[in-house]
Amino acid sequence: MNPFVIAGDIPDKYFCDRVKETEWLTSLVTNGNNLVLISPRRMGKTSLIEHCYRQDIISKNFYTFYIDILPTSSLGELAYMLGKQIYDTLLPLGKKILNNFLSAIASLKGCLGYDALSGLPTFTLSVGAIPNPSLAIEEIFKYLSNADKPCILTIDEFQQIGRYPEKNIEALLRSHIQKTNRCNFIFSGSERNMMQQMFQDSSRPFYNSATVMDLRAIPIEIYTEFITRNFEEFGKTISVETAKGIYEQMDSNTFYIQRLCNMAFANTPAGGVCDEDTVRRSLDTILEINASYYREQMSQVSAKHKPLLYAVAREGRCKSILSAKFIKRHALTTSSAVQHSAKQLVDSGVLSVSEGTYYLTDIFLAIWIRRDIL
Repeated sequence: MNPFVIAGDIPDKYFCDRVKETEWLTSLVTNGNNLVLISPRRMGKTSLIEHCYRQDIISKNFYTFYIDILPTSSLGELAYMLGKQIYDTLLPLGKKILNNFLSAIASLKGCLGYDALSGLPTFTLSVGAIPNPSLAIEEIFKYLSNADKPCILTIDEFQQIGRYPEKNIEALLRSHIQKTNRCNFIFSGSERNMMQQMFQDSSRPFYNSATVMDLRAIPIEIYTEFITRNFEEFGKTISVETAKGIYEQMDSNTFYIQRLCNMAFANTPAGGVCDEDTVRRSLDTILEINASYYREQMSQVSAKHKPLLYAVAREGRCKSILSAKFIKRHALTTSSAVQHSAKQLVDSGVLSVSEGTYYLTDIFLAIWIRRDIL
């Protein structure tokens, strides 16, 4: 009922552009290549991967798995998430297919339970129940090599493995992936510097092991046409200028454009016009809905880091945060203090950095700070 889909699978009809990216990604992974996909958060990496998974050449010929490892903090958690995702994907496909996987992960067999009614195994593992994460990882990759269909595995926010306490995680995973036949990998990440170092530094295990693909913003002309066309399809109207305003205010970020368009579309009556006032009211509604969450989020930011956060929110995008001009303009203390705050805010996910430019990860939060705090 609303063409601006912001949750779940996006029907192809309402999937904006990414025609070339879909063609490239699909061709690469179905022809034996591994792929590195880098873009800022909320730019549409996951939606693009899911869109490619639905292409006939992939959906009919491959098992496809997707895990987001951003919440993980150890090799044991990675092993758990890999096993759980493969199990959940194979469960609807029948006992024989599922049992092939379960027989491959011998080290975890004693930890699996069984449903009393169906007799099917249940994945009741907890992270702490994995006695040997390295062995579990090895068995999972061996299964991917020997499954009855070729596989594609996406590991999202792959840079997170660089924060695990265990040593030589990159080398461990690289050695298993090198031995894994009939499975191709998509390593997706939002922290450009970490991902580039991991795959383009000749001293790192993953050097030159995959094709690097940079996912950029959808051009304004294409997105504007997409917005106006979807309004028109449902008997509503939005001008090109208003659609461009949404794109620019949301800093070309796919998720935030979709979210604001979704609300603006809902606030436009049948046969009505979505004008700038409708967009303003829609944005106000989104900020009001999320206000308590934003206040809670700000309460968790250290007082010594807030001045930098507010400075970045005020300017939108900041390239030279360590410059004397920037520090003086925002009454900050020293460059070392700014550098420390920047690292903490990036590590916590409140700030993002891309090609040396800092900005708030959540565009709505940035607008809320400018409206309600600054």
